[in-house]
Amino acid sequence: MEKNARMNILIINGTRSHVVKTAALLRYNTELKHVYAGTDDGIERLCAELEIAKPLSLVHIDQTQPDNAFPETLKVCEEVIQKIQPDMVCVMGESLTTYAASIAAHIIKKPLIKLSAGNRYHKSWIREEAYAILSDHMASVLCADDEYAMDNLEKESIDPKKCYLTGGLHIDSLLRYEKIAPHSKILKKIDLPSRGYALLSFHRPANTLHFKKAQELFGAACEIHDILPVVSALHPHTQNISKAFDLKWKSKYAPQALKRIPYIDHLHLLQNASVVLTDSSSVQDEASALGVPCLTLADETNRMQSIHEGTNVCVGTFREDIVQQTRKALRGNWKRRSINLPLHDGLSAQRTLRAIKLEEGVPKSRIDIFVPEMRNHMKGEV
Repeated sequence: MEKNARMNILIINGTRSHVVKTAALLRYNTELKHVYAGTDDGIERLCAELEIAKPLSLVHIDQTQPDNAFPETLKVCEEVIQKIQPDMVCVMGESLTTYAASIAAHIIKKPLIKLSAGNRYHKSWIREEAYAILSDHMASVLCADDEYAMDNLEKESIDPKKCYLTGGLHIDSLLRYEKIAPHSKILKKIDLPSRGYALLSFHRPANTLHFKKAQELFGAACEIHDILPVVSALHPHTQNISKAFDLKWKSKYAPQALKRIPYIDHLHLLQNASVVLTDSSSVQDEASALGVPCLTLADETNRMQSIHEGTNVCVGTFREDIVQQTRKALRGNWKRRSINLPLHDGLSAQRTLRAIKLEEGVPKSRIDIFVPEMRNHMKGEV
């Protein structure tokens, strides 16, 4: 392919957070194509809210049972790549769709771009860890959110010439919409004051595919709700598991369970929460960016920057521990609330597109986006 020719890049998304990240890229390059294959059925509404074109292909796949969903997800990814025939395929993070799309690209012999690469739990039994590692090692270009992720790629002997430190795209979107979010009416709708509630969300298989863990999390939420109102952002996986296990809120007053919360409303809830309880990687980063105490409902996380430099702490999945740590956060005995994490500057999309342009063979002198220097295989080289 000639160096001056434009690359036809296809982004394959599988979660809402992937779409939020894609929106950051599309603000600077509307020629990027994106499709969706995953559990959430509210993606068109999300795209409209983020002011981006709807996906070229949108396939709803129930991925609450990953082993059963994988063959269909792989088939959908193969079909869309064959139909669009991109020059490169782009995936993000560690979802089932990320893994399936990476394999599909490999089968069809399309180079792979991996965004949010290098995030590691360092626990081999975690399903998402396998998805992340395998897709990273199949990629031709890898863009990492932070130095911790870059170090992981280096430790795994991935060619450093392929790796770029670009920052988190979801933080670009947060910074874009955080001034708009206060116009949301969600707090008025649920009749709660600012800093007068805890925000809860969990969806990862480790928590939703195991009855005892799900039971502990539901129980903790109810006990916290007797102290402070709990607003639960119900993920489709959580909805399904509560039905399958017949788990119900058992509290004097049931926590408010909100389905399909628009992005702006969720951001407003995040901005004004006293404390956040989550297992979402993106929400951990967003809470740290906003200075809100964050309790991660797991024994480990792949967002180490939010642990070492942000407001995040892993509290596990035992009811007593979660409640104890929540009380601690509510007393103000927590990490600093005013933070400025590295690369949370709103320029991650520009750095990412610059990395892709360099890989396309476009000379540095012709890349007319001014962004801070990226760390490539040698600091300061790019």
